[in-house]
Amino acid sequence: DNASSSKELINEPMGYISNVLVYKSRRGLGYGRVLMAALEGIARLWSCADVRLHVDANDVSGKVAQELYWSLGYQGVPDSRENKKRGSGLLSVLGKGREQN
Repeated sequence: DNASSSKELINEPMGYISNVLVYKSRRGLGYGRVLMAALEGIARLWSCADVRLHVDANDVSGKVAQELYWSLGYQGVPDSRENKKRGSGLLSVLGKGREQN
């Protein structure tokens, strides 16, 4: 049930992945997937119930990163009020919780 799983997530640590970059000349070779697998593995070792990240929400400049994260099972979650205050219209938050694994 969603109510109990939401309460569970509140009491458990949440991972946050920031600034995953691959050199332009190395893109498309699977390095992004390897990096994400390593980062998700660390989050599991630390008992994180959820892993989140920000991604460029622009359909052009953020397309490749968005497709990578979606292919790994990340889903959009509501953007926080804090992000809206900073005017980060080009960012969206993606999460991959226990129920998506």
